[in-house]
Amino acid sequence: MRLTCSSLSLYNAAPVEAIEMIAGLGFAALDLVGIPTFDTPHLDVARRDLSELDRLLRAVTSAKVEVANVVTVPTDGLQDWDFSEIGARVDWAVRACEALGAPRLVLDAGNPVGRGPVERPAALARWKSMFDEAYRLTSNRGISLAVEAPHTGTLAERFDQVEELLAVMNLPAVGVDFDTSHVFRSGSSFEEGWHVVGDRVIKVSLRDVDREGEFCSPGDGEVDFPRLMRLLRARQFVGDLAIELETPGITLVADQRREIELARTFLEGVMGQG
Repeated sequence: MRLTCSSLSLYNAAPVEAIEMIAGLGFAALDLVGIPTFDTPHLDVARRDLSELDRLLRAVTSAKVEVANVVTVPTDGLQDWDFSEIGARVDWAVRACEALGAPRLVLDAGNPVGRGPVERPAALARWKSMFDEAYRLTSNRGISLAVEAPHTGTLAERFDQVEELLAVMNLPAVGVDFDTSHVFRSGSSFEEGWHVVGDRVIKVSLRDVDREGEFCSPGDGEVDFPRLMRLLRARQFVGDLAIELETPGITLVADQRREIELARTFLEGVMGQG
């Protein structure tokens, strides 16, 4: 298992600054996250400026760091389910993977879009249309595809919903991004969740939450990281473990950097336990 870092942990840093900082902290690889409504998306799938990919490539090349995953929510910030715009955003994320040498694209499990509620079958159907197109694009370009599930606020908040989502998707080659904070919020144990998606898990995102489900620094909340590590070792998991932080109140870039350092120290200690 390899410990990596998500650029989301430095969400207030400019893209190049985030890349350089993660590399400077000694991480060999990072996840590059593009959330359109963030003030500084590290991959701007909404604007789609050609010069952006050149800047990002120069940054990762100069920093000598690998982009392990591109992670994005193509529907973020949209008022309506605009198939053309969503498709363009997915295509841009795939192009970013190709340009940066990232082997995998991670998409969401159905972020809510629209001014009113949508019946679940219709929501699943339109999400599947997005995902089918993403699968076609990634497959044609030799890039793997994964979905982050479970995830609060999506079509897959609980593992029974995850099972339904994967059945609707019907793409066995698609992997799963297993986020510890959202597994806790789902109400299932690591073991219960792994029973549903374990053979698909390609990376584990490491975040902690308190009793109310709010994000907090790893080790300060309810997530049982030693238990997780025992499970991963028992299942002979060999994928990445990505530090992904959104600690409330930690908004200055210097403080976010310090949070990463503290999280890494804690998590390396847990990983080193027998």
